[in-house]
Amino acid sequence: MTTPQLLKKARAYPIFSLEDCHKWFPELSRPALYVRLTRSVAQHHVLRLKRGLYLLNEEPFPQPFAIASRLDPQAIISLETVLNRRGIIPDIPFAITAVTTQKTARYNIGRVGTFLFRHIHPALAFGFRLEMYSPYTARVAESEKALLDLFWFHRSDPDPQAYIDELRLSIGEKFSWTRFKRYTHAYRNIGLSRLAACVMKKYRT
Repeated sequence: MTTPQLLKKARAYPIFSLEDCHKWFPELSRPALYVRLTRSVAQHHVLRLKRGLYLLNEEPFPQPFAIASRLDPQAIISLETVLNRRGIIPDIPFAITAVTTQKTARYNIGRVGTFLFRHIHPALAFGFRLEMYSPYTARVAESEKALLDLFWFHRSDPDPQAYIDELRLSIGEKFSWTRFKRYTHAYRNIGLSRLAACVMKKYRT
């Protein structure tokens, strides 16, 4: 596996694993591939995202949602990232935010960005759609679920109404209050239900 050979493969699949490399270059053992990938990282041809996962160090980088989905295949892009993207909250998040049934984790990847994964119970891993970022896919939360995920991590707020006011929400016609209410019941949490009741009282028309 020469550097030009690796770069040619990586330009078609810019987020790749050690296992991907083994499929591309089956004549090399995994230890040999690891040594060569480590050399490519040192030469700045490739970025190491985490153990066994790499990114071609060439701009434009893949869509951040695609990177997040490879960092954690169980992740659902949600919370502030989805809410800002849909125009529901005005503040731009400092990271790509997601929920996951895996452990909470944070990855700071230089100029690529920061990725924050927050743990949720497997029973709450619903309410998403697959989005294609060829050749990758990402699970992206529906607006109603993204807002409830945010409430989940603020369910102990002592002043629910003040918290809702601080969010400065802008909820449009595409937001489904029927779906929001149905999803609220799935969390089975009094604190979250209070937040949901406050937001419905203020914004539901």
